[in-house]
Amino acid sequence: MVQSKNNDRDDLGSVENLDNLRKNIDNIDDKILELLAERSRIVEMVGKIKTTINSKSKNSIIRPGREASMIRRITNKNCGAFSKAAIAQLWRLIIASSIMIEENTRVAALSPQQNTECFWLAREYFGSFTPIAKHSSTADVLNDVVKGNATVGVIPIWDDNSPMPWWVRLTEVENAPRVFAKLPFIKQAPSQKSPLVAFGYINPEPTGDDQSLWGIKSDEKIPFELIEPGLKESFGSDVVVIDHFRQIGEKTKRCYLLQIADFVDIEDKRMEKFVKSIKSRAGKDTEFDTFYVGAYATPIVLLS
Repeated sequence: MVQSKNNDRDDLGSVENLDNLRKNIDNIDDKILELLAERSRIVEMVGKIKTTINSKSKNSIIRPGREASMIRRITNKNCGAFSKAAIAQLWRLIIASSIMIEENTRVAALSPQQNTECFWLAREYFGSFTPIAKHSSTADVLNDVVKGNATVGVIPIWDDNSPMPWWVRLTEVENAPRVFAKLPFIKQAPSQKSPLVAFGYINPEPTGDDQSLWGIKSDEKIPFELIEPGLKESFGSDVVVIDHFRQIGEKTKRCYLLQIADFVDIEDKRMEKFVKSIKSRAGKDTEFDTFYVGAYATPIVLLS
């Protein structure tokens, strides 16, 4: 009988302790909500300042470099028992919610019936509360962004169903949008699928760990064996050709898509140096041009 009474008291004490712990959790939840409300008020003030500064600009207020740096900083902190992947996803959601406070973001995504990956990764990155229009071709996604019907477009880097790669189509657009992110930004599992890119009238920003995309439009008489040394001289060995295309109706012209393991924008003198080095080898009158496609923070890998 005594043993039974002691057990009853232990059980009662455990229940009381559990209730107290749950109340503590509720109190912490309230504090988190208060902090999020305070954060949203500051975001509103930031948005008003951005709107004043960019009143005559077509550009979105999205700051891809700062967003990437925020998530990297948070995941490098002690997350306690929380997984870093969970913290990263949580902060990505907070950032996406903040963007919607500052502007009415709209997304256009390639989403044919047989492949909805663009739609779901766009939803993961920008939030389920952000409107996402589905399109059957990369050309339609690009047109939606150029015409201002969408803030952001999400498409695969490689699209076998398109007669012309999207990055070549950019050369046909005056004041073309830029790639500013690679999706998924938070990688939680290895994948053999084509990575996705997000593009828009958004300025790519350096973060200290970046990748840049540049296109080359070249006379096909210039062999790539002549181009490759110029790339190494100007950028080192961290440059790879990730796609190439021969223009329809222009049998002597070929386009290459370069991925450079560094932040290289239109003001970077290394690209100018590269073009000069090629023309010095191939001849000044040889057609050889480069075009800036965009840049993005290298995605973080959180597999555990």
